[in-house]
Amino acid sequence: MTFVPADDYQHEAGSHPRWQETYWLGAWDGQNRGGVSIHLARQPHEGHVATQVTVVTPEGTVSLGGRHPGDDALAIPGLDVDIHAPFEHWTMRYAGAGVRGPNEHGLYAQTPGEVPFGFTLDFHHPLPPHDVGSVYLDRVAKGVTNNQYVAGAVFTGEVWCADHHTPVSGLLTRDHSWGVRNWDFDLGIAAFIALDDAQTFLTPGSFLAGDRWKSFCAIHDKDGLRDLGETWARVDGLPVVGGYRNAAFGIPEVPAGQQIVEITGHAQRPHWSPSVTSGTNMLWLISLSTVRWGDKTGQGTHWTVFPATSPLAANLAPDRGQSEHLPIIGPDRSVPAP
Repeated sequence: MTFVPADDYQHEAGSHPRWQETYWLGAWDGQNRGGVSIHLARQPHEGHVATQVTVVTPEGTVSLGGRHPGDDALAIPGLDVDIHAPFEHWTMRYAGAGVRGPNEHGLYAQTPGEVPFGFTLDFHHPLPPHDVGSVYLDRVAKGVTNNQYVAGAVFTGEVWCADHHTPVSGLLTRDHSWGVRNWDFDLGIAAFIALDDAQTFLTPGSFLAGDRWKSFCAIHDKDGLRDLGETWARVDGLPVVGGYRNAAFGIPEVPAGQQIVEITGHAQRPHWSPSVTSGTNMLWLISLSTVRWGDKTGQGTHWTVFPATSPLAANLAPDRGQSEHLPIIGPDRSVPAP
């Protein structure tokens, strides 16, 4: 699929009740120990935007989760987005009131809170986005999405909680997807990886559906988008909350010295994402990470995801809330940046 600048904005909603549109972003500065993970799921047939924002600072992690009534994912209370040039230059600012640390189940972004927090990110994309929805995901996990692009960027900005501000800079990854959702896989392990000042973008993924693993790996750089073939995925431990930190992907169809993608997790922030348009809810184990691939280094957002019905959810308490909606957030939950 060829994307046009208008695709960086929201799209006209489809008529299918499982149609939704999602913006997602992960940024990490390892030197200053600051990062951001934001997930905005516009669900027009439900009348809200499911919002999950997590900000990592040296003073701790603050997060917010909830549903904002409305139909504009980029205009929820507290969020200010300037798209200076589609696919090239964005500025994103957020100020909200969240919860410090995880809840009793080790999860983040499940409810609003009282701690002021937020971020400012100004980022530039060296490369145009590339198609991962129809080219790769559809063949291994059909129904994940109809349209999806991913991109890497170089960012500067700050993260803050209460009255503590921390300057941050580094690499981020983001994606934008829209279409009918029907997630029916049992386990997914994947990553969005920006390398060499976002001049190279790597997208490995492996999905278990029924009794079969299906996988892919795509690379996007100055020479365009290429398929690197099948990959294998491994986490160093159990793929459950608190079960692992680091991960790796294997890519056989590359020269010696580049077969292993090493991922070092620095901030794993698991959360339930109520998938109203996909049936069962999904548990995401999202890790803001540094990455090494041969002589290339960069930042990646690694994630493991599985449905609430999975045996992998058995280590959580029975009242973990996976069948509940995120709470409705009224207009008074946003706070001005200090």
